Amino acid sequence: MDLIRLVEEKILSVVNVISKIFEGEIDYLTFEVRLKKELDSLGRDLLQLV
Repeated sequence: MDLIRLVEEKILSVVNVISKIFEGEIDYLTFEVRLKKELDSLGRDLLQLV
């Protein structure tokens, strides 16, 4: 259950970053950096759980 909750939280964070670029709140470079950070964090957290 922790795994599902973790993935849900991380996916919501990724969606939040994606929505910011569509809304014009951030530029592409910032989007790229934030997206990489979120996805790297997801990978680290998944590895810790496994």
